[in-house]
Amino acid sequence: MGFEIKNGVLQRYIEEWVTTKVSIPNGVTKIGIVAFENCTNVINIHIPDGVTSIEDNAFAGCIRLTSIHIPDSVTSIGWCAFKNCRKLESIHIPDGVISIMGGTFSGCKNLESIHIPDSVTSIGSYAFSDCTNLTKIHIPDSVTKIGTCAFEYCRNLTISISTNLTDIGKDAFKGCKKVIRRTASLPPTPKPATHADASQWVCECGMTNKMNFCPYCGKQKPIKEWVCECGMKNTLNFCPNCGNPKPSSSKRSRSSGVKSQGLIIENGILRVYNTQQGQTAIIIPDGVEEIGDSCFFGHQELIHIIIPNTVKIIGKSAFAECSHLQNITIPKSVTVIDAEAFSGCKNLTLTLFLPEYMEYIAEDAFIGCKKVIRT
Repeated sequence: MGFEIKNGVLQRYIEEWVTTKVSIPNGVTKIGIVAFENCTNVINIHIPDGVTSIEDNAFAGCIRLTSIHIPDSVTSIGWCAFKNCRKLESIHIPDGVISIMGGTFSGCKNLESIHIPDSVTSIGSYAFSDCTNLTKIHIPDSVTKIGTCAFEYCRNLTISISTNLTDIGKDAFKGCKKVIRRTASLPPTPKPATHADASQWVCECGMTNKMNFCPYCGKQKPIKEWVCECGMKNTLNFCPNCGNPKPSSSKRSRSSGVKSQGLIIENGILRVYNTQQGQTAIIIPDGVEEIGDSCFFGHQELIHIIIPNTVKIIGKSAFAECSHLQNITIPKSVTVIDAEAFSGCKNLTLTLFLPEYMEYIAEDAFIGCKKVIRT
C-alpha cells in the first residue's frame, strides 16, 4: 500500500486497484486534507488508536466505502470529511468530538444510522444534507446549534431535538419526515432575537429559530400587516391593489423590500439585482445577511463588489458568470458559500478567510476563478 506520511500526518494514500481494505499504520496522528479523496476502490478502512484528527475532505468521494472504524482518540473531524461516501452505512462519532462540521456527511445516501455523542455542541451547515436513507437520529441535549440546511432532503428522517437547541439555521430540516421536540433535562433560557440577527424570531412558546415555523409547537412565523396609501391591508412587499411597494424606514429597511443600486432586499436577503445603466460597482448595504441564489448571475458589467460583514450566506450561483469581476473580499462573517457561487468569474481574485470562520464551502464554489487567496 502506498502511504505518504510526514511528521505523523498521513498526507496521501496512493490507491492500488487490487486493494479494497486499508489499515492505516500505527504512529499516524492526523489524516490530512484530501488524503483519501476520490479513492473509489476502497471498501473498508481501519483507523488506529492515536489518530486525533481527520482533516477536511479526508475521505470525500470514496464512493465504495461501506465501513470505517474511527477510534475514541479522534477529537476533530473536518469539513466534508466523508462527503459523497454514497455506500457508507453507519458511523460512530467518538465521545471527544465537539463539532460536526459543515458538509461532513453530505450526500452519504446509504447512511442508515449514526451515533452522535453528548460531547457534540454544534452541527454545521449541510452536515447531513441529502442522506436519504437516514430514518432516525437522536440529537443529544448538549447540541445548542444546528446550521443552515444541516438535514436538508433527509426525506425518510424522523429527528429528535431537545429544548436546549435554540439556534436553528435556515432550512435545517427542510424535507425531513418528522421533527420531534423533547424537553431537555436542563433546559436553557431562550435567547431573544436581536437586531443583529433579524432572520431569527421568537415564538410565543419561547423558542428562537430561523425557520418559517416553530419546530417545537408548530406555529407559523408571524407576518406583520402594513397599510398602503390606497387603504389596502396586506402582508406582501407590494400592494396587490395599486402596485405600490411596501414603504421602508430606517428601522426596518432589511425586511421591507428595499430597492437601492438596483438591489431588492427582503428580510435580510439580497434577492435580485436589476442592471443599472453605467453601474460597474456595487456596495452591498450593511444588514444584508444572505446573498440569494443567482442574485448577480451573468452581470458581466460589474467590476467591483463590496460585501459587508453582516453577510453569513452566499447562495448558489450568486456571482456566477460575472466574468469582469476583479476583486472581492469575503468577510469573516460568512459561514456558507454554496454551489458554483463564483463559477466562471475568470478575472476574479478572491480573498477568503479560512478555516476558523467557515462552516461549509461547496467543492465547485470557485470553479473558473482567476485566483483564490485563503488566509
